[in-house]
Amino acid sequence: MKNKLINLARVQEAEGTISGIFTATLIYANLVDYLARHLLENLRKMISINSYKQFNAGCYYDPSKRINISLGIICKELKEGFEFPDKNNFLDLLSKFNKERTKIMHNLMQMDVDINDENNEQLNKLKKDLHEISKMAEEILTKYIVIAQGVTNMWTTAHPQ
Repeated sequence: MKNKLINLARVQEAEGTISGIFTATLIYANLVDYLARHLLENLRKMISINSYKQFNAGCYYDPSKRINISLGIICKELKEGFEFPDKNNFLDLLSKFNKERTKIMHNLMQMDVDINDENNEQLNKLKKDLHEISKMAEEILTKYIVIAQGVTNMWTTAHPQ
């Protein structure tokens, strides 16, 4: 499903209309949130399992309990509590994405323009900003794939079956 959503976002953005670009941005924003949350949940799970194996400690991990915190806090927790491949670059990009997304949404809520006015400066700026955040999301997706694979490889090497 995630791949279908990514493809839909790409198609919508390529359409070039403000509504298509905005749709793509919403998909990307939610996907980036999900992936960051997924990374944090999996790293926490690995620590729980490792502690259990290493210390024969009682371990309770509830996979149905999802992390319900903002992207900014997820970035902070990943930065302070974990090491993983390309961490600094990934977190810098994730933080920048979060700030830009917030800025765009704040500016959007203050706009009072006709969405069909292709000559409107505010609308053209919004389209440009939305394209930029989509590019950042694509870069985050690429980095996430590398990081997830790296974390999986580290885990597999450290804990062979």
